[in-house]
Amino acid sequence: MARSRATTLQALLAMFDGAGHVHRVVRPTFGGRGGHPPLVGRGRFPALVACTHAPGGARDVLRSEDTIDLAVDDPGVVRDVDLPEDLA
Repeated sequence: MARSRATTLQALLAMFDGAGHVHRVVRPTFGGRGGHPPLVGRGRFPALVACTHAPGGARDVLRSEDTIDLAVDDPGVVRDVDLPEDLA
């Protein structure tokens, strides 16, 4: 089962801390696809809460100009886990 690597999380944290901006979002990408887990600054929380019923949902928040994409060599970041059976 592919999962995000610890080194990916460490790289995300380093980039997030280096951004120096509470409104930032740092998102891992693999093969040009946005992945998980995105790190979201507190300043973006209201936008995430407000997007609950929006057509684009959280994706629109993560596509904002405040998002930093970090390319990683970790296919686990794009693994889709929406249902319990996806974990098998």
